[in-house]
Amino acid sequence: MFGTLNAIGTVDSKIIFDNVNIVPGNGGSSQQFNLNIDFAEITSGGIYYPTGNAIYGKISLKNSVLTNIGYMYIWYPVANSYIEKNIFINSGGISVGLSGGNSVTISNNAFYGSTGDNGTVYAIKNWASYATSELIVLNNSFLNTDRVALMLQYSHSKMTAINNFWSTTNTSVIDTMIYDKSDDLSLPAYITYAPYLTAENLNTPDATPYIP
Repeated sequence: MFGTLNAIGTVDSKIIFDNVNIVPGNGGSSQQFNLNIDFAEITSGGIYYPTGNAIYGKISLKNSVLTNIGYMYIWYPVANSYIEKNIFINSGGISVGLSGGNSVTISNNAFYGSTGDNGTVYAIKNWASYATSELIVLNNSFLNTDRVALMLQYSHSKMTAINNFWSTTNTSVIDTMIYDKSDDLSLPAYITYAPYLTAENLNTPDATPYIP
C-alpha cells in the first residue's frame, strides 16, 4: 500500500475483505500512506502486517469486525492513529511502537480469543513509546480471563489503560491479564488499570453474535 486507501462502508452495507493482506509499502519518509477502514467485515488475511522494513504511515480502523486475521504491527506511525469500535475474534494482537510525539488510541473495541504474535499471547502490546508518544487503551472489553490482554515489551514501553472492562472485578485475575514490570523487572513501567469498568461501555460493540 502506498498513498491513501479508503474502504468506507456503512452500517447496512459493509466493505468485505476476504483473505486479503494489506501490507504497508516500504517507501521513504516522503512516501507516507494513510489507511482508512470504516464499517468492514475482515476475515483472514491481515492489516498493517510487519514487513521487516521501515514504514511511514497512519491508520484509522473503526466500526469493523475482524475474524482470524494476523497480528497488526504498527511501526512508528507518522500521525495520530485510531482503532475504535471494532470486534476482534480469534485474531492476532495489536503491536505498537511510537515516536515523534504521536499517539495511538485503541478504544471501545471488543477482544475475544486474541492470539498475539509468534507464540506470545496478548491483545495489545507496546514495545516503544519514546518521549511524549502515547498508547491510549480506553473503554475496551477483554472477554477472556485466561490470557494476557495488555503487554509491555522492551525498555521504552508504556501505556495508559484505565476504564476498560476485564470480564471480572477480581483484581488478582486482572493482574494475570497484564504483563508489565510486575512480571519482568527489566521492564520500565507498570500498567495502571484502575479505575476499571464493571460493565461493558455502552459505546463498545457487542461481540456475542460473532463468538463461535
